[in-house]
Amino acid sequence: MDAHPKYHENFLNLFLHYVVTRPDDMEVLHLNKKLADDEMRPVKKRFSQIKCKKCIFFDLSHVFVEGDKYLTYDKDTMFSYVDNSVHLTGPGVKRCEPVFERIAKEIMTSL
Repeated sequence: MDAHPKYHENFLNLFLHYVVTRPDDMEVLHLNKKLADDEMRPVKKRFSQIKCKKCIFFDLSHVFVEGDKYLTYDKDTMFSYVDNSVHLTGPGVKRCEPVFERIAKEIMTSL
């Protein structure tokens, strides 16, 4: 549904290419926040129009924000946050864990 920032297809290949051939230019792999937010706007609007009382929608994009960009990899470990099929990798999921924990607690306390 593209509610999360939209990454390049085969991102991991691109990331590895930059690691090997252009290690000084790695910053260009991060996503421009303004452009990504514009791309996500229609999806967020569709989600806001759903009136299901049982559904819980949550946004993970904020855990990847740094300044005016969405991070695509960890600068310290050099682990990519997405794979070639544009799914979150282990390090990407790890960044999301606080959100998952909060949502799980909310669900458990509502039962």
